[in-house]
Amino acid sequence: MKKQFCLILLSFALLHTTGLYAQTSFNWGSDEKLAKENWALLQDAVTLKIFDDGIAPLEWFLNNLPNAHPNVYRKGIEVYSALAENTQDAAKAAQYQDKAIALSDQMVEQFPDEKAEALNRKGIKMAQFWANRPEKFEEAFKSYEEIIALNANKTYSTNVIMYFYILCTIKASAADEITDEKALQVFEVLSSIVEANLETTPDDKYWLAAKDQINQIAEQCITIDCDFVKTQQLPKYRQNPDDLELLKKILRNMTKGRCFSDPLFVEICRTLAQKEPSYNHYQILATAYKANSDKENYLKSIEKSAEYANTNQEKASIYLELASAGINMKGNALKAASLDPSTAGKAYTLIGNLYMNSGSACATDNPVTSKAVYIAAYNMYLKAGNNEAAARAQQYFPSKEDIFIHDMAGKSVSLPCIGETVTIPSL
Repeated sequence: MKKQFCLILLSFALLHTTGLYAQTSFNWGSDEKLAKENWALLQDAVTLKIFDDGIAPLEWFLNNLPNAHPNVYRKGIEVYSALAENTQDAAKAAQYQDKAIALSDQMVEQFPDEKAEALNRKGIKMAQFWANRPEKFEEAFKSYEEIIALNANKTYSTNVIMYFYILCTIKASAADEITDEKALQVFEVLSSIVEANLETTPDDKYWLAAKDQINQIAEQCITIDCDFVKTQQLPKYRQNPDDLELLKKILRNMTKGRCFSDPLFVEICRTLAQKEPSYNHYQILATAYKANSDKENYLKSIEKSAEYANTNQEKASIYLELASAGINMKGNALKAASLDPSTAGKAYTLIGNLYMNSGSACATDNPVTSKAVYIAAYNMYLKAGNNEAAARAQQYFPSKEDIFIHDMAGKSVSLPCIGETVTIPSL
């Protein structure tokens, strides 16, 4: 699992190897000729991939002209990164890796205006080189905290993943240092960054993968249950009952902890619906009442949500719920199907079920008309695309013998008991 995670990080890191940089004038210093010679040597070393030849000109700049240009540091990072990847000596590789990463900090010292982007790219290198070096995690953790603070939604997806991975690795080995609450706070910040980027580019495979990765890590890292909410978050809300964001966090965490039968869940849902009434909040409250077998308040909440329904889909959902609860089942199901065709399958199946249970109400002295209600049920199931239910209804059709004896083949039969007219099958 750890090896697979590191491979994912490496593939992400390759995304951010190039990019646009702020324009900065080159400072050639007092000996312009020598500076230009060393710059040419450094560029050639990278271009020709003779990376060993890049060390000397790089060191010359670091010792003699550290404020020449940010690109000196960028070329240096390329040099030491390549040397780290090409050597078979593990100790040397670690030295080169650390030098590549340290160059980002040195660059920031000389060019503070480059800080956000420089550290963002430093995070990529830390993910590439330090994912398998736990001794570097504490240092990396502090860097990632700064990267997130500086870059916010512009943070690279690699850094979002690596930061949370390191946090949870540290948490696992030193639980007192990072609590579930702290980990959850970080997770929510990172999730907001992911969602902000997906809002801009919904199909971006790297941000989609980042979302999946941090969610997987969170499942193993954070223990969210009813006790966590009650001990860690509820007291804070009691002290500040106007904190809607905290109230929403509590609701999310109780949902994640599956605390649906807890009376607190109903209280939180009801409070949120009252403080910020909306279709969604009253729907959630209805779900809470339903989970606690409170049918009266469940229906009241469904009806209340109708006041805030804005779309046909929302209105259809309400009618379908009322129909499912046995309230004007046929009328509400038909309204749902007319407002939102995607609900038609469920709506017509509900009506079919209603008809199937109406046998006694539709009974007559004629065995054919008594069973005609099942033909109506069959028709509804077909409209629903529910062939399995239609086949069951067909088993209750009037027999061919009864249709022949009562001369009903092909005739229309009115069924006031359900408000339908059906045609008896021909023989």
